[in-house]
Amino acid sequence: MHPNPSDFFQSCVTLLKQSEQEIPEFIGWELIETTRNSIQHLYQNNNGKLSAHQKRTVEAISYHLEVFTNNGETMGTGSLNIQVFHDIKHRINIVMEMAKNSHNPSWNLLEPPVEPYPEVITADFEIVNNVNSVLNKLEGEIEDAISESKNVIVNSAELFLNSNSIQRYTNTGIKTYKVGSNVYFEIAMEADQENNTQEVLNIKTSLSANDLNLKDFILKTAQETLALGHTSEPKTSEDVNILVNEDVIADLCLALQSQISCVREYHRLPYLQAGQQIYDLKNRKKGSSPLNITLDPFLPAMTDSSAYTREGLVAKKAQIINDGKVMFQLINNRFGQYLKKEPNGITGNMLVDTDAYSYEDLKTKEENIIEIIKFSSLLVNSQKMTWSSEIKLAKQYHSDGTYTMIKGGVMSGNVWDNFADAMFSSNTGIVNFPPNSYNDAKGYVGPAWMLIRKGVSVVGV
Repeated sequence: MHPNPSDFFQSCVTLLKQSEQEIPEFIGWELIETTRNSIQHLYQNNNGKLSAHQKRTVEAISYHLEVFTNNGETMGTGSLNIQVFHDIKHRINIVMEMAKNSHNPSWNLLEPPVEPYPEVITADFEIVNNVNSVLNKLEGEIEDAISESKNVIVNSAELFLNSNSIQRYTNTGIKTYKVGSNVYFEIAMEADQENNTQEVLNIKTSLSANDLNLKDFILKTAQETLALGHTSEPKTSEDVNILVNEDVIADLCLALQSQISCVREYHRLPYLQAGQQIYDLKNRKKGSSPLNITLDPFLPAMTDSSAYTREGLVAKKAQIINDGKVMFQLINNRFGQYLKKEPNGITGNMLVDTDAYSYEDLKTKEENIIEIIKFSSLLVNSQKMTWSSEIKLAKQYHSDGTYTMIKGGVMSGNVWDNFADAMFSSNTGIVNFPPNSYNDAKGYVGPAWMLIRKGVSVVGV
């Protein structure tokens, strides 16, 4: 249900409509109102226990305007933020000048869809409606996990619970409304020993409190902390087998998904189109799992769930990869017009099919497997479809069943090769990562583990 927009929002709409009549080049606009609410607790070590030394409640409202101009030959776009203390007319004039200096091929702005937007749950409504109850529950989980984390000292932590609502109007009559939420948790700990000079700082975030699993996250942070000073560097190898978790799989799948966008085709970047096969079906290793990906915008309380696309198309669910074969290209309104292709509105969270292998199966399928506990910063190049990262912590398994903790060295891989001979676990993992200033959203439901048997090398000692 759409709430009534604020008086300031309505004032902006009135002046935008007036400017449309006064300025010939002014052909369209989009106005977004975002309200945010946040509870923020900062904790410090107090005689061996965490205690909140700062508690803040933050409420904010912001407005974002995008305008479109057309001089008869090219189309321009410009955008900026508007604050309640601004002279609205002056801000409209500023963004109009920005748009006039932007020159793009013309396209028709999207009209409201004929079919209604579906009902989609886009937030953890416990956070939206009962934030203090969620806060108390999470603080209890944190306290229990810390009590089980032996031989470490927790120095500090932060816990933010955020909710927001986003309302959009356009000059063509599109009106959308969406409620969102997220949780941010940060913890810093060190080993409980004299003269300690190393601290581990880890961050966990999700759209929903139900997906956080803070106990497991804190215990893994303790494991990483205690491993400091007790690791060796990996040996250099041009061909290694690695076992990765859902976070890494989601990053690789997101890079693959980007290749299917029609925007890449228009800009003459490497891209995939319907019918292309991303790996050779004949020359795969025995036991390799098929890669099947579906985009689903209707999953409840997931970060890529929405009733509509960014432009306002009705969101659609579709299988985009079937055993490595591209089934659909992702076609939006603007670039679809450029390419003379019908927009399809396919969007959503990545659903990746699992396979029959247990975690224990995957650890023993190949010799000397490296299980990645954490990468320092996984960087995926969506142009070349390659990736690289330093190993922050991993286990190197040996043929006798033992393992060595390793750290450092630079690992790299090729996404095409990685999926060609991968084996997926039977158990499911979830990544519900909300977007931030540096990273796109990642909504993923699929294998919790993937054994990569091709296309990975490591540079170490």
